[in-house]
Amino acid sequence: MLETRQAKTAEPRGFPSWRTGWKAWGDDISRKLWFLDRHALSAEARRRTRLEDFGDPPIDPALTVLVNSLELEADLHPLGRFFMRMHLRELLETRLRLTHAWSQRAEALEASLIRRPIFITGMPRSGSTFLHELLAEDPENRVPRVWEVMFPISSQSKPSKKVDRRVRKAEASLWWFRRLAPGADAVYPMRAWTPHECVAIHSYTLLSEEFVSTCHVPTYEGFLHGVDLGPTYRWQKRFLQHLQANCSNRRGFLNPPTTSMVWTNSSRCSRTQ
Repeated sequence: MLETRQAKTAEPRGFPSWRTGWKAWGDDISRKLWFLDRHALSAEARRRTRLEDFGDPPIDPALTVLVNSLELEADLHPLGRFFMRMHLRELLETRLRLTHAWSQRAEALEASLIRRPIFITGMPRSGSTFLHELLAEDPENRVPRVWEVMFPISSQSKPSKKVDRRVRKAEASLWWFRRLAPGADAVYPMRAWTPHECVAIHSYTLLSEEFVSTCHVPTYEGFLHGVDLGPTYRWQKRFLQHLQANCSNRRGFLNPPTTSMVWTNSSRCSRTQ
């Protein structure tokens, strides 16, 4: 019987060092293009929105600790660094716009009462997301959807019978995300109308488990687990009041509020001093 032998292709000499050098060059270029700096990010967000006030809670020291931890510990791929910088800038821009919008309609937000909120808590992979989606099927429950958490500020000045543009924008963003991370659906199949969890709302305060779950940031994680989250949950309440005051029905049409029940999903309980 003939023996079949598989020839092993030898790597060219110096291949590992060449690959290491290429990675180092890419990292160096990406740091120069998309360096994560607290002052640069906040200044760019202010310049793009022409607004100054980030509101409460203050973005520092959370932003400083987060960007330092990302720079020194996360070992970000150039593409990951680009997307993280874009994400942080968008969070800051939305914070500025929300603060401005809330200051213009403080009385209306206070009148949007949150009655009998339901909080779902649970360990990861314990079925809390399934329960969240199941309760969202009840039209009496008002849940924050992915599209309105991603884009809480409407660009439409007047209500329209057409589907909100933000729904289409969220669908496009998530489509590209699935192309870049094809395994994401196996963990959490997120769509524009999926009920969203509170960690995404907390991200606007820069105090969120979202950053811990997506990047290796031990310094930031230690900071997050030791800080008072009371201001974050108060900000979340105002955010939910904002969504409720701009309530939409299940098809994305802009309509007056139909229910006063709001509930959200939380993996951690608030710790107040």
